[in-house]
Amino acid sequence: MSELNLERMVRSATAGWAGEPYCELIVDCLWQTPGWRSMSVVGIDAFWEEAAKSDLTVREFIDSKLVQLS
Repeated sequence: MSELNLERMVRSATAGWAGEPYCELIVDCLWQTPGWRSMSVVGIDAFWEEAAKSDLTVREFIDSKLVQLS
């Protein structure tokens, strides 16, 4: 697998089947945070909807969510 571009816009990086490595990276970075572990299925769906609308890069999105979910 090629190296992921963390400066790519998260909304396009997580779209469709091509977004699977980016989604996996985001989950790998966040799954151990208290906020992620306590998130409902509805909350997880809202999380990905937010990613689909975000103007942040993948790196910025992960960093912002680390702060929010910790």
